[in-house]
Amino acid sequence: MFDSFCALCNRLAPEEDDLQADCENERELIAQLYKDSKNCGPFFVTPLIVATRVRARINYAKMNIAEPSLEIGIGTGLTARFILSDRHVNIGSDLFIHDLVEAKGNGAPYGGLMAFDMMNIPFLNNTFGSVFSIHSIYHAEDKITAIREMARVCSPGGTLCFDDVSSNVVSERPFVLALNDLRVFPKSANDFVRSILKPQRYLEPDEYREILRDCGCDDVEVIPSISLPLLKIIYFFYDLQRFFEVYSVLPSERRAKSLKQFLDCVIAPLLARDRELCEKEGAGFWFVHGTKRGHPDLEGASADVIERAVCPACRSRLVFVAGIFHCTSCATKFPVVNGIPILSTAYFPSFNELIEKGH
Repeated sequence: MFDSFCALCNRLAPEEDDLQADCENERELIAQLYKDSKNCGPFFVTPLIVATRVRARINYAKMNIAEPSLEIGIGTGLTARFILSDRHVNIGSDLFIHDLVEAKGNGAPYGGLMAFDMMNIPFLNNTFGSVFSIHSIYHAEDKITAIREMARVCSPGGTLCFDDVSSNVVSERPFVLALNDLRVFPKSANDFVRSILKPQRYLEPDEYREILRDCGCDDVEVIPSISLPLLKIIYFFYDLQRFFEVYSVLPSERRAKSLKQFLDCVIAPLLARDRELCEKEGAGFWFVHGTKRGHPDLEGASADVIERAVCPACRSRLVFVAGIFHCTSCATKFPVVNGIPILSTAYFPSFNELIEKGH
C-alpha cells in the first residue's frame, strides 16, 4: 500500500500546477538530509522528519547563536547537526541520559552536554546569549513554564527561539479524520490522539507574544510553518509507519528511490511554497523568536557557564568537588555520568546509587 500510494503521487505530481514551484534550494537540503540520515534508522528518512527538519533549517538559518548558547531538548543531537550546520552550541541539554550519551558520540555540535528538565533550567537568570529549542518544547508537561524558563536564563540582548505545534497537528491528522468519519471507532480515535502528544494547551500567535513580552522579550515574531496541505501528507505517511510498521526496517533500494522521488516531486515544492500556503490554508507549527529586553552584559557573557549552574531543588549555587556537583544550601549531590552532569530532580531516587558506583 505504501509503495503504491507513493508511486501514484509521483505519477500525479507533474500534472499538478501547485507542485511546479521553483524548489531547487529545498531539493538540495532534502538531498543533504537524506544522505546524512540514511544510516540513522528508518525514522529519519520519513517525509515527516525530512519536511520539518528542512523547514527548521530554513527558519534557524537567520538565527544569531550568540555565546554562551543553550539548546534544550536535543535528543540524540542528529537534528541539530543538520539544522545548525557548522555552527557551535556551548551546551546541549535533554532530560534523557541515554539520548545525551548517544549525542556525545555522533558528532553533535555541542561544547558540553547536560541533563535537566526544560521546566526547571538549573542556571542563574540572564546566563545565555541565545536559548533555543528545536521541535521539543511541545513535549514538556507545561510548555508555558518551559517558555518562561527559557526567557529567564536568556540574557539582555539575547535571542530566544523555539518551535511549537498548533492544534491542527491533532485535528487535521488524516488517520484521526478517517476514524472519526467512520463513526464506529470513537475510542480508537481518542486513544490515537492521546498517543500523539501530551495533553496540552495550543497557543495562538498573540498568546506567544503576550507570554514573551511578560518575560521581558521584544521584537517577538511568530512565523507559521508546515502548511496544512504539507502537514496532512507527511502525517499520512507517518501514521502508516506507526500503525503498519511500514518502516520497521530501512527501506529497500527500490522503495528508497521511490521515496526520494516523492520528496523531490511533492515535498520540496510544498516546502518552497510553505509561507504562502500557511497564510492561505493554515499551519501545523509555529516558529517563535524574540529578543530579551535590555543591553548585553558583556562581562556576564564571558563568564564560565558552569559557574552559573544552580541546584534544581532549591536554586542555590553549586560547587564541583571530586567529580560531583554539591548544592551549597541543601547539600544535595548531583552526579556526572559519562561526562554529563545530571542536574534534574527527576533522577533523585538514583543519585545515591550512581554516586556510590563512582559515576
